Parts: sequence; structure tokens; C-alpha cells
Amino acid sequence: MKDLTDTLREKLRPRGEFLIYSQSALRDEALRIFDRSFAVTALLRTLAIGVAALGVTLALTALIAERTREIGILRATGATRRQILGTVMAESAYLGVTGITLGLVSGFAVAFVLMHVINRAFFGWTIDWHTPSAPLLGIMLGMLLACLLAALPPAFRASRLSPSEALRSE
Repeated sequence: MKDLTDTLREKLRPRGEFLIYSQSALRDEALRIFDRSFAVTALLRTLAIGVAALGVTLALTALIAERTREIGILRATGATRRQILGTVMAESAYLGVTGITLGLVSGFAVAFVLMHVINRAFFGWTIDWHTPSAPLLGIMLGMLLACLLAALPPAFRASRLSPSEALRSE
């Protein structure tokens, strides 16, 4: 193979400098460039998780502010701080699971369209479908954890509301 590439380089040298790859080397180089071009997605994913966590914190803070009286009634009728904390954390988990589900559905839909419509229409080819289950599960668990961690400040605030002060609100 080396002799063939050297011969080709010698014949093509008057026309310029050419890179000559074997099929497997070309594939490896293309995948390396492709992976490098998507390195920015790791940064974008981190930013998206941060924005989502901030959204959860703000949404739950607003909900707790609106439900201060309701939380006061629950506390006055015997709900413990732990129960209030658990309720807010359960709401956060629900928000997280809903967001993860919507993200998965829309992500798979976009991937399907890119693979079977856009690639075929513009490039004349498509790629095989592969779902990286382990990394996907890790991302889903990471998102749920981020959602639960983002809920801690408003959950602790809600659990510490004084029943008498909460009932005086509004």
C-alpha cells in the first residue's frame, strides 16, 4: 500500500500536493474531524443543563410564592416540614421527567428527520440509526439530578414557611 501511495504522489506532484488515504484511514480521518466539529456540543449541553436548572428554580420559586397561603394551611393542619419539602421535590421530579420525555421525543424526531429526509435530500445518503443507550441514560439521570438539585432552594424555603406568616400573606 505504501508503494502505491508513494507512486501516486510522485505522479501527481507536478499538479500539487495531495493527501492520499486508504479507505479505512479516510474513514478514521473523517470520523476524527466529525467528532472534533461536534466538540462544542459538550459546552452547549452544559449550558443547556444550567439554563434548565435555573428555569426549574425560578418556576418553583414562583409557584411557592403563589401558594404561600396553601402551604400555610397545610402546615397549620399538621403537615410537617419534611412533607412540604417532599411535595416540592416531587413536583421538581415531575418537571424533570416531563422535560426529559419531551426532550427525548423531540430529539429522536429531529434525528430521524435529519437522517432520513435532510441527508437523503441534500447529500443523497443516510446513516444507520444507533442509539447510544448508556450515555443517553447517563444524560437522563444527570438531568433529573440537576432538576432535583435546582429544586432544593425553593423546597427548603417552602418547608421553612411559618404557618402563621404564610396564612397572613395575600
